[in-house]
Amino acid sequence: MEDFSYTDSRDFKAEACTFGNREYTNPKALEGCHAHDQVSSLLPADNPNSQDEPALRPRKNTACLTSLLICVLCLLFSISTYFALFGSHISFRNFYNSLDEERKHELIDELRLKDLRSNPIQSVIATALRPALRPKHRSRAFSGIVYSPVGSNEPLCGFGLEDAMRDVTLLSAVTLRLRIYGNQCNQAEYILQAIELLGVDTKVALGVWLGKNEAQNQAQVARAKSLILSSKIAHIDTIFMGNEVIGRNDLSEKQLISYITNMKYFASQNSLNISIGISETPASVSQKLIDSCDVVGLVLHPFLAGIPASRAAQWAINYFIASKNQYHNGKTTFLISEIGWPYDGGRFKLANASPSEYQTFVSSWLLGEFESGLNDWYFFEAFNEPWKARYNTKSDNWETEWGLFDNEKKLRPKDIFANIRADSSYTQAISKSRKNTQN
Repeated sequence: MEDFSYTDSRDFKAEACTFGNREYTNPKALEGCHAHDQVSSLLPADNPNSQDEPALRPRKNTACLTSLLICVLCLLFSISTYFALFGSHISFRNFYNSLDEERKHELIDELRLKDLRSNPIQSVIATALRPALRPKHRSRAFSGIVYSPVGSNEPLCGFGLEDAMRDVTLLSAVTLRLRIYGNQCNQAEYILQAIELLGVDTKVALGVWLGKNEAQNQAQVARAKSLILSSKIAHIDTIFMGNEVIGRNDLSEKQLISYITNMKYFASQNSLNISIGISETPASVSQKLIDSCDVVGLVLHPFLAGIPASRAAQWAINYFIASKNQYHNGKTTFLISEIGWPYDGGRFKLANASPSEYQTFVSSWLLGEFESGLNDWYFFEAFNEPWKARYNTKSDNWETEWGLFDNEKKLRPKDIFANIRADSSYTQAISKSRKNTQN
C-alpha cells in the first residue's frame, strides 16, 4: 500500500486560501479560512481584510497608554496620601526643629513607643519616647551619658537604625553628649546616622574597643578610621582608645601609647579636630600615659569603693580633683568618663544598691558637681545591660542595674529631680556651664 502524503502536490491539490496577505493550502488552514470567511462576511464590504490589522493597532496602543497612565496616577496618589497622613523623617525633623524648647519637651511627653518593626516609617515620627521628666524639670542636667545600646553585643546583633533613633531622641531630653565603647554591630554608624536624621546637636565620644587579641584590635582601629572619614565629623568630639585596658591587664602601657600615637597621627594627617585619649581608673594611669593623651577620662565608682550614697558624690569630686592635680601637665584635659550608682542588687561594704540610695546619689551628684564647677562627666549608664547577669553572684546582683532608664525606657526614679532646684536660675546656670564646657 502506497503512502499517501498531503504535501505531495502530484496526488493532492487544494484551493488556495488567502488570509490577510498570506496564502495557505494546508487542509487545516482551509478550515480556518472558512471560519475567517464567515467572520469576514459580517464586516462592511468597503473594508478589505488587508486593512483590518493596521486599523486596530492605534486603538490598542491608545488603550495600553491610557491604562499605564491610570496606574501611574494611582501609585502617585497612594504615595502622596501616605506621606500626607504619616509624614517622612524630613518633614518630622523640620517640624520638630521649628518648635521652641518647651514645646519640644511637651511633644516628647506626648509620644509613645510603637511597634517599630511593623511600621518603619513610624520609627521616625514616633521617635520612641516614653514620658521621662515633666517639662518643668527638664534641663539636660546630665553632662553626658555612657550609652551601650541593647542588642549590640557580637555575634548576636539586634541593634539597628530605628533603635538608635529611638534612643538618641530619648537621651537628648537629658543630655547632648553620648559616650559609646566601640562599633560592635555597627552601633556607632547607626547612632551617628540617627543624630544626623533627627537634627539634634548631640556629640559622641567614640570608643575603639581594645583587648588582648592584636588582630581584632587592628580591625577595630581600621573600622574606627573608616567610620570617622565617612561620617559627619562634627558629631564626634572625642576618641577613647580602649576602656580600662590597663586595669584589665589586656595591654601594656607601651602598647596602649602606641595605639594612641597611631590615632593621633591619623587625625593630624586628615586635619581632624578631635581629642584622643583613654578611659582608665586613677590607679591604672601614669604620668607617661597621661602625657601621651589629649584627654584622659577617669573611671570613678564610689559604690565599688564601698562609700555610702550620702557621701559618695563628694568622695568622687575630691578623688577626681586630687587625681587631676597629681597628673596636671598643662595640655591634657581631664574628665570623668564613668560615674554612677546601681539601682538595685545588694550591698558592697557601706554602699547599698537600692532605689532610695540611687536617688540620694544622683541628686547629690547633680548638685555637687554643679556647685563645684565640675561639668565634664559621663553618667554610667543610659540603660540596663541584661547580658551582664553572668557577672552577678548569689548576693551581689547589681551588674545589670546601672541604667538611668529602666527596661521599658522610663526614667528611674521618676522624681529624680525632686531634691534639685527646678527654678529658672538653676536651669539657666547649668545650661550655660554646659555650653562653656562644649566650647
